[in-house]
Amino acid sequence: QGSLSRIEAISQGIGRAFPVRVVPWPSGDHGYGAASFQADLFYLVPALGRLAGMGLAGAYKLALLLTNLATAAVAFWSFRKCLKRRETALMGSVLYLWCPYRLHEMYVDGNLGAGMAWIFLPIVISGMIRLYTMDRGEDGYGRLWMPLACGFSFLALSSTSVLMVTLGMGILLFLFMG
Repeated sequence: QGSLSRIEAISQGIGRAFPVRVVPWPSGDHGYGAASFQADLFYLVPALGRLAGMGLAGAYKLALLLTNLATAAVAFWSFRKCLKRRETALMGSVLYLWCPYRLHEMYVDGNLGAGMAWIFLPIVISGMIRLYTMDRGEDGYGRLWMPLACGFSFLALSSTSVLMVTLGMGILLFLFMG
């Protein structure tokens, strides 16, 4: 219900202002600043589909399909970077796609923002693993901040709650690993 109403509100608000910061629809035209708590960037894809004439259910299903495809591609790329073996990266990405908590967030809770955050978690995890397993003299060690910065930035744009949990776990990892 929450994701569907946000998609509808953003699609209705795009004609009034862009980017939509205070959506008029769910609160009787009084406005609600949902974007203050969780960014709306990735909700633009189904909202634009809605504006193009798709039904709300079709736009939501398109967002789920694109989220799953992006999750599979990013997970495979990240695991391939970390594990250096194609077969292991493929198996890891399949298991990551079938993670029960991810599937529950997307299909039972209908939390599209948290589902989209799962796209970027492998980038953060890959960056942390490579940070602790690469030697300082290796090629690319000086650029290890890039996947971490990109991963955390995209997490902030998709789900604030997943960002906070990932930041907390990352800080604990850094403290324990020294």
